[in-house]
Amino acid sequence: MDNVTLELIIILILIIANGLFAMSEIAVISSRKTRLENMARKGNLKSKTALDLANSPSKFLSTVQVGVTTISVITGAVSGATLGKRVASVLRSVPLLAEYADVLGYTLVVAGITYFTLVIGELVPKRVGMNNPEKIALKVSGSMKALAKIGSPLVALLSHSTDFVIRFLKLRPPSEPNVTEEEIRMLISQGNKVGVIEKAEQDILESVFRLGDKRVEAVMTPRTKIVWLDVNSTSDENKKIILESHFSHFPVCDENLDNLKGIVSIKELYYFHVQGRQYDIKTHVSEPLFIPEGTRALKLLDRFKESGKSVAIVINEYGGVEGLVTITDLVEEVLGELSRQDHAEPFAKKREDGFWLVDGMIPVDEFKRIFKLESLPGEEDEDFQTLGGFIMLKMERIPKEGEKMESVGLSFEILDMDGNRIDKVLVQSVKKP
Repeated sequence: MDNVTLELIIILILIIANGLFAMSEIAVISSRKTRLENMARKGNLKSKTALDLANSPSKFLSTVQVGVTTISVITGAVSGATLGKRVASVLRSVPLLAEYADVLGYTLVVAGITYFTLVIGELVPKRVGMNNPEKIALKVSGSMKALAKIGSPLVALLSHSTDFVIRFLKLRPPSEPNVTEEEIRMLISQGNKVGVIEKAEQDILESVFRLGDKRVEAVMTPRTKIVWLDVNSTSDENKKIILESHFSHFPVCDENLDNLKGIVSIKELYYFHVQGRQYDIKTHVSEPLFIPEGTRALKLLDRFKESGKSVAIVINEYGGVEGLVTITDLVEEVLGELSRQDHAEPFAKKREDGFWLVDGMIPVDEFKRIFKLESLPGEEDEDFQTLGGFIMLKMERIPKEGEKMESVGLSFEILDMDGNRIDKVLVQSVKKP
């Protein structure tokens, strides 16, 4: 084996070694700590080592940099001192190039080694590391940890020097969390596209995130639609209300909704209805769960778990009843509307002429989902929870039937009013000129 072949083999080995460092660096950095932690909990020792490297980026990157720099210096010395001269001697045999042989020889060697270093020593290894980060990280973690121990004095010097410069420049780690809700949403969407997550699973997961942003006003049955029983009514009168409404729980009040006595379950009254016997409804009520308006929906879910109750009364700052929320309402926000007779009519229905007939009580989130809107003006101030509330906020008054308005690229026409409440709205897209 001649000297040229030996030198080329040495350079190739150095380039491959550089590639191993590059692959190790990108693999450890790209590895998901959650996956490594999961494998570590199962007793995988290599994953624990990889996790240690990922949790100590300064020490790990210093180790990689020491290796890469050392290889670069050796490669440069071998190529510049030997191969460059050999190529130059060949070029001197060409009369036109003889004068520039030394410069051309060195340039050609540097260009060639740079090309192979970029491809074999950087790009390809990094692509491999990115494609299988956890798998590669497990394989290289032991070697990287051993190199860190061997070069610990130099690695420690570089790590401390880096930390000193960072502190001197007053550079602080980002205050944002490592993972944001938006990033999780994107991962869920990507998982659905590649078939890892089913569409139904994606819808449920996204609904959970939306529920976390909602207040109880967005999911409650408003005061005007609460069906309640009066302690002064007869058993037959209350029975009629129960049979017509199909609810399982009812507020029990004395003459008006603000004089609430408790919550009654139809299970408590079933025996009396079957026997046709009269009963005193006040003896069958349970203490209601009161929550203030503005409470987050997920906080209410915690309250349901703690109290063991399934119905909550929403009250305002003056103690008046604002609405009623059941655990079923929260479940429907995640799983979608359940099949129930009292919710048989949809909030929005598209007509044959292309117009949408929309209930004024449709929740804002549902309206945005149907019409593919990011947000509504004033929504960030939480001044409204329904389409009717949005229209009143924009018009700054109670509208009349037949009135129209435009906003967010849509036209709204008031079709029907129920007293001061917007009952039905005709919605269509506004054509741009």
